[in-house]
Amino acid sequence: RPLQAQLQDYLQPRRLLLILDNFEQLVDYTEVIVDLLNHAPDMTILITSRVRLSVRGETVLTLQGLSLPSQHDDADPQDAAAWQKSEAVALFAERAHSADTNFVLDAQALAQIAEICQLVNGLPLAIEMIAAWLSLYSCAEIAQKLKQGVADAEWLSSPYRDQPVRHQSLQRVFADSWDLLSSEAQWTLAKLSIFAGPFTRSAAQSIANATPLAIRGLHNHSLLQIEREGIYALHPLIKQFVAQKWQALTEPRTQERYELQQAHCHYYLYRVAELTTTLRDQAELTAIHSYRNKHTEIVRGWQWAVQEQDNNIIQHSMFGLLRYLELTNQSLEGEKLFGMAALQLHGPMTQWLKVAQCHFLRRL
Repeated sequence: RPLQAQLQDYLQPRRLLLILDNFEQLVDYTEVIVDLLNHAPDMTILITSRVRLSVRGETVLTLQGLSLPSQHDDADPQDAAAWQKSEAVALFAERAHSADTNFVLDAQALAQIAEICQLVNGLPLAIEMIAAWLSLYSCAEIAQKLKQGVADAEWLSSPYRDQPVRHQSLQRVFADSWDLLSSEAQWTLAKLSIFAGPFTRSAAQSIANATPLAIRGLHNHSLLQIEREGIYALHPLIKQFVAQKWQALTEPRTQERYELQQAHCHYYLYRVAELTTTLRDQAELTAIHSYRNKHTEIVRGWQWAVQEQDNNIIQHSMFGLLRYLELTNQSLEGEKLFGMAALQLHGPMTQWLKVAQCHFLRRL
């Protein structure tokens, strides 16, 4: 008899829990799993996978990164005890002692470890790999390298010979997930690396042409996180990986790279421009603070427009940007952004840019 039929006969009368690990590479055989469950009603299957099976009866438990310390804990050295309650910090400290028995876990080291864990968003495998470098680098040096975006294949690789092959490099983990995507999904994911932080469904669709179906597919592959309803984000290390993919994909297609940057710039600056006409009552005044969540995207959009000398969008958005920065008390940022624009651009609006710069200088 066929092997599958023999397996059905064996499992049918049994009450058991079957555990299947690393199933994302076998998703094409999901029908076999469903068939086994139909023949063995008292069997439960626990599957670990980076890709959802997307079948009826599936209950998904999404595993997040380890718990992180509060971003405000480092304000007070007395909060060292609170830092150590963080799962991410505890794992890093444990691996740090393994890498260097002379490692001292004082308040300064804890603050730096907390920053490192924040930068990798509590990803256990990344924490283990990075902590192994403490035999060569200090916590401060590691944190600085991560902030500079130095998270290459060498940094994110395991020094342990007994580590499973698929876990010996984060680049390998990400590459395996990338290879499971269709070429269309790869293209969409790569374009989403344009965002510096969390983004809305509307922004993804307008800027990267990411349809709701495509967004759901990337989420089902554990490559896109849901921050809250309608808000999505890429894990910082995944973002770095797909940004490199985007550079490689567009190496011979520079026009598409330009068009994505332009779409990003226009999306955020046109919305800032609306503030000059919609700011009328207290409700709208309160709403302006929601722009703080988009602040980095707005600044990057303005900087790109100045770099490319896109005078039309700068002229269209400059008064809205001034109003936004003014009402959110960001005078230092305002002086910097308008000063940069006044220095690099030439034309009738240069005078207005200088006026805006002086306006913020007086408020400092």
